[in-house]
Amino acid sequence: MSWLWDAPPDEVEMLREWDRARRALTPPEPPTEDAALTEALAAVCRQRRVKASAVLGAGKTHSVAAARRDLYVRLHELGWSVTEIGLAVGRNHSTVSHGLKQARRAA
Repeated sequence: MSWLWDAPPDEVEMLREWDRARRALTPPEPPTEDAALTEALAAVCRQRRVKASAVLGAGKTHSVAAARRDLYVRLHELGWSVTEIGLAVGRNHSTVSHGLKQARRAA
């Protein structure tokens, strides 16, 4: 960030103001209980024979991780963004994105 120190003082203050405003933004609220999420979760749980609590939990077994990836794919095909999926299932958007890539490789 050495370029910041070479900038005129008014530009530096403008950048600092912008950064303060950016940090003040609150993250989006998680989506409310959605019928699409409930249906997709139920379908994945039936297909993979795992519990919904396992899919939404912290489990890392192969069967649970595969079911979780299937859920990501189903929701993404319904038009959900990776951020929305992550908020709905309690994961980071980058985790969802990685899961989608893994699912594409496996297909």
